[in-house]
Amino acid sequence: MIKIAICDDEQRCIDDIKVLLEKYFPKALPFAVREYRSGEQFLKDMKDRPADIVFMDIELTDITGIDAISALKGADINPIVFFVTSHSTYIQEIFRLQSFQFLPKPIDENDFAKDIVRAANEYVRGHRKLEIKAGGIVKEIAVNDIRCIEVNRKEIKIHTAGEVLSHYGNIAFYENKLKGYPFAKPHKSYLVSLAHIAEIGGDSILLDGMTERVPLTRKFRQDFLRSFNNYVSGERL
Repeated sequence: MIKIAICDDEQRCIDDIKVLLEKYFPKALPFAVREYRSGEQFLKDMKDRPADIVFMDIELTDITGIDAISALKGADINPIVFFVTSHSTYIQEIFRLQSFQFLPKPIDENDFAKDIVRAANEYVRGHRKLEIKAGGIVKEIAVNDIRCIEVNRKEIKIHTAGEVLSHYGNIAFYENKLKGYPFAKPHKSYLVSLAHIAEIGGDSILLDGMTERVPLTRKFRQDFLRSFNNYVSGERL
């Protein structure tokens, strides 16, 4: 069951989105909707019951939608986010938060129909799992939990927010396995999740949930930045 949260201080706007979801969300994927009229209540509930997809109004009466989503990301909760607003002055902040889509009010039905299918596909891709054999034990890891994969002298290290799994192999195996997912190479020895980039510097990258930076070399920089820009703009890699 895909969990969808709608946060808006106007009930009419919540009801409009619910109607569009019933009409356009892929029928093969069951979903449930929770609605919130307060940003604070939304945040309180998300800590115990995180949503998979969020429709967030920016101009709430208690806190801004941007502050609410920033707080979620700070708690390592990363749903697919649609920002909904009648103003375009927040585009820069929305871009920084790497939201999935910006929806101007009133919502265009044709745009919504296309964007919600993209979001559903993103959810499905993010919840697929890889089987990893490490230390003689086979584990399943959600693709969406992977921050980066690195190789050092044929030792593969798979970094997630909570652990590092090691085994022997080659990074080309994972490049092939993760085709179609938002991953790119900043360095010959690293494969990085574009969905978990917190900061890109001149010669390194910071990923959320990790303290050590990943190198970004001149040879890979242009292609890596192109892949990242395509990802944040919603284009296929």
